[in-house]
Amino acid sequence: MSRASLLLLAALVTAGCGGDGGDAPVSGEPRPLRDGPTRPPQAHVEGNYALDYAEGTGLPAVIRRSNGCHTEIVEAALRLEAGRFAFQSTTREVCGGEPGEEETQAAGGTYSLDGNQVTFRAETGGAFTQAVGVADDESILIQQLTTQAGVEHIAWRFDRPGPELVPEEGVR
Repeated sequence: MSRASLLLLAALVTAGCGGDGGDAPVSGEPRPLRDGPTRPPQAHVEGNYALDYAEGTGLPAVIRRSNGCHTEIVEAALRLEAGRFAFQSTTREVCGGEPGEEETQAAGGTYSLDGNQVTFRAETGGAFTQAVGVADDESILIQQLTTQAGVEHIAWRFDRPGPELVPEEGVR
């Protein structure tokens, strides 16, 4: 057998290996991952949480400034159970160094979890309409809050264990 015939035979044998080509990348496409996680693992979030930090500081924390006054969040709690949530917070406005009366706000509705991203959709209460954050087994960091005024980028960290909340009317 000539050297050219051997090269041709080797090329044909090599081309025939690899089955139907289903495992090989096509046109430079990357091979899909078969092993290992493709996104963060699903967090286990059901339970009670208390707000520990807001905007990088302990409580009470300034969450809004306007006209020489500021709004502080004094405390907040969050309960997640069976795809539903209950949220309650206490805030106060401080003007001229004098704290005003405390105001309680609440919200309740559904939450969904995709890997470690958690999305809250409020059905009751006026505290917010939607909130988005990330979760692990011990804490939830809310990063975006949608209210009637618009979208706010925030950093509120809720940690376990928190106080047990009584659900608002309409929140199961």
